[in-house]
Amino acid sequence: VTDRARSSRPAPPPGCMRFYIHHDGDPEFTLAVSWAPTDRRAVRDLCALVAKRLPATAGTRHISLVTENGVELPAGHCVCACVREGADLIAKSVARPPSQPAPAAAANAAEDLEPYLKAADKAYGARQLARAKTIYTELLGVSPRLFTALLRLGLIEEQAGRHEEACHWLQRAVREDPASEEAAVALARSHLAAGEGEEAAAAVRA
Repeated sequence: VTDRARSSRPAPPPGCMRFYIHHDGDPEFTLAVSWAPTDRRAVRDLCALVAKRLPATAGTRHISLVTENGVELPAGHCVCACVREGADLIAKSVARPPSQPAPAAAANAAEDLEPYLKAADKAYGARQLARAKTIYTELLGVSPRLFTALLRLGLIEEQAGRHEEACHWLQRAVREDPASEEAAVALARSHLAAGEGEEAAAAVRA
């Protein structure tokens, strides 16, 4: 973890992704973080590392990390599964260190994500596809099997003419909900557009 000016964003070391952490109480504070894909440490470990670099004026040594769209990263999840290359995260002061979610909290994860899913759906409905794509992608970082996010990302890529990417997301959507006719038909369309007739027929038969 290295300090960097907000405007200075050098390339990360080979094989590493780089993302940036800001503090909600200090607009001048920015950390540039280089993270290896083989590093399986959890978000709580990243929080602990960042907390050590906070200025004394921050008034706390415990933080949580949220995306620019307000989605809090689960403390127990692997950093590589939650954070994308070039992301900007916000460090927020908390009263105590983040801990592993209790079973009851995990059971309510879908409910906790509902406001963000609604925001993504609203952006999608308003044809703000770049914003919708960003929020859906961040939601998958928290909940990788979220059907609606997988489906909508597939539809967004299909509409953009990126049919291979569309097939990737739609195949995952079909695996999560094999009964979804919308996902199956969209997958078949994307396969056809990519010149994959056999795969398209298989998607419809399934």
